[in-house]
Amino acid sequence: MARIGIYNYGLMNRGGGERKTVAMAEHFSKAHDVFLISQSNVDLATLEAYFGVDLDRVKLIVLPHLPHVGESNSPVGRKRSLYDKLGAAFQYARLRKLSLDVFINNASGDTTPNPSRIGIFMCMFPTVPKGKANGPIATLARNLERTLIGTPEDRIATYNIVTANSRFTAYWIKEWWKCQSAVIYSSAENMGPPLPKEKIILNVGRFTAVKGDNHLKRQEILLNAFLKMTDLIDAGWQLHFAGSTEQTEQGRNYLNGLKDQVEGGAVHFHCDAGAEELRDLYRKSSIYWHATGFGSDPQANPSQQEHLGLTPIEAMSAGAVPVVVRSGGLPETVIHERTGFLWNDLDELASYTRRLANNDTLFDQMSSQAVLSVSRFEKRAFLDRMDHIVNTLLKGEQLDLEDYPDAYLKSTRDLNIT
Repeated sequence: MARIGIYNYGLMNRGGGERKTVAMAEHFSKAHDVFLISQSNVDLATLEAYFGVDLDRVKLIVLPHLPHVGESNSPVGRKRSLYDKLGAAFQYARLRKLSLDVFINNASGDTTPNPSRIGIFMCMFPTVPKGKANGPIATLARNLERTLIGTPEDRIATYNIVTANSRFTAYWIKEWWKCQSAVIYSSAENMGPPLPKEKIILNVGRFTAVKGDNHLKRQEILLNAFLKMTDLIDAGWQLHFAGSTEQTEQGRNYLNGLKDQVEGGAVHFHCDAGAEELRDLYRKSSIYWHATGFGSDPQANPSQQEHLGLTPIEAMSAGAVPVVVRSGGLPETVIHERTGFLWNDLDELASYTRRLANNDTLFDQMSSQAVLSVSRFEKRAFLDRMDHIVNTLLKGEQLDLEDYPDAYLKSTRDLNIT
């Protein structure tokens, strides 16, 4: 029995990365001592209810980061890099004291060095390279960081394996970090079987106003597009938004701004919906919309794209046909004109949606093929791959990255997609 620590500082964000974290915690706790490691106190019962998992055997360890000094635009905040580097080193020292056998870093953007005998770095997307800041404090902070925990490249190299959640992510890991990674698609829940379909278009994603390197779900784009489709609204179609709410003033203002645009009963919001409510929405929805990355250049701003897209996969498992933006990792999950549609602009979004809404035969065909296509993304496939990685490393054996990128992915022929 090994001591396995799974690190995710943002567990209460309750997004796709957190779903993957709790799925691993539940699974590995059946045979090992498992510790969820977070930077803030987390209510495990809330996570269990939201994700539909059993965390009774899992222990929570809270390792608070040193508090930030000032806002980033304040005089103090602009000079806090030295302080933050000390905080990163402090966090690493505390992780080492846990004496873990396996450390799984599933914290988005956190390049903490591997503090245990075995390290698995699960990259949701590599950190964006930034130019070197000038000035004596920045130089001192950079030199201190290298002395205490190494450069970002050094820290990544301490892990036995780096995994990528898509081939899109793997490409940028190689471009930016100059290292190979194993493509392990994230854990998607099977939300089926489908219920009798209703005239519902669904979008699932966190309501967030965070900008910068983070990708936004672009609910405002979808809302505006739907409100212009008066023919569908008159025919009884509805748009439903579901997702967790960012607990900041900006996030709440963003959500309230969306709600303020809605009149009548054609648009509905399901904020912080639980696992059963969300599954019910997937099962009765006919069409799934997704716009993450829209309006941002995938080459210039790859971190702002959808790196894989778990929610379209979960929608497909319940027979909802995805109509999603053609960017990032989404073309890996949706086969255009077979299991769904990939759109380039809002005119295409509207056109593909109308094709599905007005052609029952087309919808039925694409819905059934969407259900067939998702087995390679489901939780069982993800956990099987993680089992193989952990067990191989615990035995002291080497992993061959050539086994991963495409070997376990079923082809469209295998899936009977025509």
